[in-house]
Amino acid sequence: MDAGPQNKPEIQLSRISLEALGERRSFLDPHSGQEAGTAVVKSGLARAAIVDLARDQFNRIWVLDAWAGRVGTEQLVDQLVAHYMKWHPAQFGIEAAGQQKLFVDTTRMILRMRGLRIPVLGCEPSTREKKVFRIRRVVQPVVAEQRLLINASLVELRTEMAQFPTGKTMDIVDALAGAIDMLPLMPTGEEETEHGDNIYREFLVEQGLTSAQIERRIMEEPTENESPLEPTISQPEVSPYFRWARKMRES
Repeated sequence: MDAGPQNKPEIQLSRISLEALGERRSFLDPHSGQEAGTAVVKSGLARAAIVDLARDQFNRIWVLDAWAGRVGTEQLVDQLVAHYMKWHPAQFGIEAAGQQKLFVDTTRMILRMRGLRIPVLGCEPSTREKKVFRIRRVVQPVVAEQRLLINASLVELRTEMAQFPTGKTMDIVDALAGAIDMLPLMPTGEEETEHGDNIYREFLVEQGLTSAQIERRIMEEPTENESPLEPTISQPEVSPYFRWARKMRES
């Protein structure tokens, strides 16, 4: 699995403020262990892993940070707190498969005892899908569309992705899949257009236009390749209603 575009994303990241990457998520896989029927992850090599990422307005996913290690419960909670304080994600997911549910409860208890309010979310993966297939389903489309930007300093993550699925470990890339899966789906271009048209229709109804007049106005909208500010001879003058609807779609 390719690690994504080789365009020095760490330089780009330094130029972008966290405010511009407002949609942030973090994910902790407490201990991947050895999945039944899978010999890829060697016994004793599995580690806990944390990945922090963000999505920008262009639907690109920026991997901000990644960590992996074999530590005790208290030390793992320390890592969770450190990553939260550094990146302030809207949610901090923790894999809650099987016995890992106990770790989620323990983490919440420790945080309460420390007086910390961190939005921990237990994420239970499907038991019908093997880990390797889950990672491929979530991560591969983002990589194929060149929307995954990984800081070059995250060498372990890049190595796991390059060696996936036959490498000795896949802890960090598994946490990456968990973090990506936490991001809400973004509407497609067709869905955005349909939503904008519906708002436009409601506006025209309020103006007293008939159904036929409304549909004619909708059909008169310029295509994506036509500029509403430079009408052609065959294109009617753009009405203020269209400019308003266009502004609503872009806001």
